[in-house]
Amino acid sequence: VYVVFTQIQPAEMIKAVRDANLAMALVCVALGFVAWLGSAITLGVFMDSDKCNTIGLYCSQMASGFTAVSMPAGVGPAFVNLQFLRKSGYRSTAATAVMSAVWAVQGGTTIVLLLTIGLFTGRNTLSGMIPTNTLIMVIAIVALVVSAAMAIPPVRHLVTEKYLPVVKAYARNLVNVLARPKELALGIAGALVLNLATGLGFWAALMAFGYHTNPAETTFIFLLANTLGSAVPTPGGLGAVEAVLSVAFTAVGIPSSIAVSATLVYRIAFYWLRIPVGALAMKWLDMHNLI
Repeated sequence: VYVVFTQIQPAEMIKAVRDANLAMALVCVALGFVAWLGSAITLGVFMDSDKCNTIGLYCSQMASGFTAVSMPAGVGPAFVNLQFLRKSGYRSTAATAVMSAVWAVQGGTTIVLLLTIGLFTGRNTLSGMIPTNTLIMVIAIVALVVSAAMAIPPVRHLVTEKYLPVVKAYARNLVNVLARPKELALGIAGALVLNLATGLGFWAALMAFGYHTNPAETTFIFLLANTLGSAVPTPGGLGAVEAVLSVAFTAVGIPSSIAVSATLVYRIAFYWLRIPVGALAMKWLDMHNLI
């Protein structure tokens, strides 16, 4: 509650909306609905047709915007999707496998999209943001801790007898979900729609203030900055996303005033407006026993 209410800036939001081109601002809002469609496609293709309620599926993605207010980025959507899958008739292990497949496809698609756009645009931002030495140290420490824990007989027996069967069952379900080429291709297409819609949403926000940029480069910088900002454990990355987006786009030559205003318009469309819409979707799902 503290984070959400301290980040509400009604005067600045009203000014940003008033100064923005209404048509492009509405395009930004519309792209938010398209992003929901992309995430719904990725989740829906991994579900059995007899268990998939199309309206409920789309509403579950809308409800994710509501849960993002009270939970860190990523946690809210996972909670809603798992509940939706369970109410749709999936056991916990199968539901977790479907969710893991969705994460794998969305995460993999985002990485490939970043590398592809970065390669063709010539941006070296990605390589400069990867903390290579820190990453190697973290991996080494984790490997050392795991090795030391497995050297203790009681811990090793607990893992092999209690948790390993659960992991094997989960892995089997995950492999079965991902081993369907048609569904996998459609899932990747949905993830592309999600990523491109969110990236182009910021491009539309910049266009709303008369600043023309390359859509591909804007999407690339946005995905990088948004991923970094969303890693901060505040509701929906609130505060961190705004700061990182403003700094990132100012760093590539966009005037600070335009970068800040575009960020405000984008977050109104992709965060604040999703709260009432998501709340209504959550209510509909609850009424139909789908969450």
